[in-house]
Amino acid sequence: VRQDSPGSSPGPELYMPIEQHPYYGNELQVILRTAVPPPNLTGAARAISNRLNPDMAVKFTTIAGMISNSIAAPRFRSFLGLTFALLALAMAAAGIFGVLSYVVNQRTAELGLRMALGASARSVVRMVLSRAMRLALAGIAIGCSLALALSRVVAAMLFGLAASDAETYAMVAGCVAAITLLAALGPAWRASRIDPMKALRQE
Repeated sequence: VRQDSPGSSPGPELYMPIEQHPYYGNELQVILRTAVPPPNLTGAARAISNRLNPDMAVKFTTIAGMISNSIAAPRFRSFLGLTFALLALAMAAAGIFGVLSYVVNQRTAELGLRMALGASARSVVRMVLSRAMRLALAGIAIGCSLALALSRVVAAMLFGLAASDAETYAMVAGCVAAITLLAALGPAWRASRIDPMKALRQE
């Protein structure tokens, strides 16, 4: 059975009558199965316990509560990991938006000249988005390399999932690519709206 937590490895367990146990335990667990809400039985169970031994301390809980307590630490680590991952994703999106906005501003004259020579708005958008995807691919490659290098450390915090799970890596890469495209749409749209004559006059 999994004695410590749902994430622990199953181990052998011996069940035997309490009268035949070789030594007295300091704790006895009694499981009640009921069709009514468990709090409704608390009073009756406590009364029976008091009749058997008035000095015995009694504590009530549920299986769901015990499972919840056993996974509290991993759940908190997962929450922290998810929070930092979302913050990192937001910072990456903001960084890509800022970099591409700066690039578009710096290359306003060049983009205006391209459009004056016949470049379409669609081609300008494609150029800005391709620049964003090159940044995203470089970040994905570096991130995947670091994740694989630290897979042994991460494996200790995972349950039912391998640290080098290909589907997870693909899902994260797709998410990063999608966020990158969304962050790049603003600068790309602004680049496609450049007036060639105004851009050339500013230059």
